[in-house]
Amino acid sequence: MIVRPLLALLFLGIGGCAAAGTGGSAGPGDAAYAYVPGDTLRYALTTEWSVSIGMAGAPGEGGRKTVREARIAFAFTGGSRATAWIESAREEMPGSGQPVRTGGPEVVGRPFVLQLGRRGIDSVETDTPIHPDWSDLGDGLRSLLPRLPGGLLSTGRQWEVKSDEDLSSATEDGRQTRTATYRVAGDTVIGGAAIVVVEYESLFERRIRSRTAPAMPPGGPPLMPFASSRYEEERGRWYFDVAAGRLVRRTRSGTHSLTLPNHGSAEGASQERRFSETLELVSTRGGSARRGG
Repeated sequence: MIVRPLLALLFLGIGGCAAAGTGGSAGPGDAAYAYVPGDTLRYALTTEWSVSIGMAGAPGEGGRKTVREARIAFAFTGGSRATAWIESAREEMPGSGQPVRTGGPEVVGRPFVLQLGRRGIDSVETDTPIHPDWSDLGDGLRSLLPRLPGGLLSTGRQWEVKSDEDLSSATEDGRQTRTATYRVAGDTVIGGAAIVVVEYESLFERRIRSRTAPAMPPGGPPLMPFASSRYEEERGRWYFDVAAGRLVRRTRSGTHSLTLPNHGSAEGASQERRFSETLELVSTRGGSARRGG
């Protein structure tokens, strides 16, 4: 009952999705996504994770491994628009005796409208939110594919993306930072195509602390000012077909840690999620359009 809502908070990606020929033209040799109206790209997404829960600063109780498999489709309708939907989703905890969960109409087929810029997804909209148990899959559509930097992806090229945001308000002090570093590691061949390999590492940290303690109920124990923090460390590779303008594979792994406030104590509850994930292009054309739209 505690794990699943926290998983939705922990499941974050670092990338984006870009489209060639929208929001400005790519220069000669520039790496850019080539989205052809009428094409549908289908990706298989496999994620494995385990979660431990405990008190902040103390070893957490380890959880069983969970495996999720999903199929995600992108249909390109022309201009700067595309539609994405989840074709299938299943989740199991091997060896736990728990039944396999299979996504139904609460997640499968619900359309997401993508507004595409030259190098990434500018926005994702849906009129039919998916069930909270699967909400991280919907959230992941915003960052499923890596965002291209513009220019050539030549071996040895490096770049860095940083952000620093003040989250403070009248009642809280807060800040979040993210740093992602990328390096073109070289070339390989997948399915007979020449592929560029990009390695990355990402660090994210967010800390929020209340300026004062919550009001104490009459006759109740004194309450402590709350504090929460989230720390994410992630690394991976993505494999890009420059000639076709498509991502063909992405692998990543990492640790996401979350500490939530406990108003009755100076220590909060902690959760750590360790995960690994593979995204693979399995189909590039044809197929029916999304359900429900």
